[in-house]
Amino acid sequence: MNKVKVIIIRAGALGDTVFATAIVDALYSQFGDALAVDWLGTPLAKGLFAEDPLIKNVFSLRRRKLPICLSKEKRAIVNHSKKQPYDLLINLEHSARFHSLFKSIKATQKLNVADVDKSKALGPHAVDNMLSVFSGTDYQYKHAKPRLVGSSLDKIADKFNLPDSYIVLHAANSHSDKQDYRSYRAWPIEQWLLLAKQLLDSCHVVLVGTAEEAKGLAPLTALKHKNLHNLVGNTNLAELIGVLGNARAVVTTDTGPSHIAAAAGAPTLALFGPSDPNETGPYSCKANHVSVVSLQLDCSPCSFTPRFKQCQHNNCMKQLPVERVLSQLSSMMNNI
Repeated sequence: MNKVKVIIIRAGALGDTVFATAIVDALYSQFGDALAVDWLGTPLAKGLFAEDPLIKNVFSLRRRKLPICLSKEKRAIVNHSKKQPYDLLINLEHSARFHSLFKSIKATQKLNVADVDKSKALGPHAVDNMLSVFSGTDYQYKHAKPRLVGSSLDKIADKFNLPDSYIVLHAANSHSDKQDYRSYRAWPIEQWLLLAKQLLDSCHVVLVGTAEEAKGLAPLTALKHKNLHNLVGNTNLAELIGVLGNARAVVTTDTGPSHIAAAAGAPTLALFGPSDPNETGPYSCKANHVSVVSLQLDCSPCSFTPRFKQCQHNNCMKQLPVERVLSQLSSMMNNI
């Protein structure tokens, strides 16, 4: 079988990378097992795709701004393409700093999302914006969705002694481990504690997060209960995909693991305040169940507006009651 060799450029944060996997899903629906994808992204992409049989090579890009002549990593991908030219190159980066790399990589066909007329975007969501790179081509993409492959259930259940049924809580946020960083998207840890205590009497609860986030999650991980399973700092990305994907439900905020959970097919309840779930929320499709909890205050959403950093109270998240989260979680699970 002749392989269809594709290189995708997406060097964004965790959520951006997860969104971009919708491109792989679209291509797989067309080429099936003949598809062979290389990925050029940030170092986290290697862990995210560790178990994915469609992603053959991951080229890590640590310093995006360096020109090709000064970047060993960029030269490596250009040289690789000269030896084995690609059938298709897809650039999902809008920044002009990727233009020279886009031109230098050898490929029969090249698609650049920066060249797409914004008026032709498929929808408001970031995933739809990325898929618009296929507009005007013969590629099929209308039912594409983010897709992730993680560690198998047998593997993670054995390693972490997981119960047959559990709910995952991810209480951290992007950059919340950094000193003096104010996370506008965070739900107060006191609220997470109340939620966990309410759930623990009737179900198993798994806590996830990175080792860097462990300090901020200490009030949660300090809870003592036979139904509590603390995996904070103990999973790599492939294992995290497996843990989230096999959960009865995942509760999180607007952060990377919410997108992982939805892409892995888990019922996902996302708590939103300053950002717009229609643009950056977990991507909802027939393969998953996504529900968003938001107070929908008059000042929300405020991300990327002057109000965002001027806000002193963060009421859109602080005032979100535990009872409302529990009610919506119950409703979502009953409708599955």
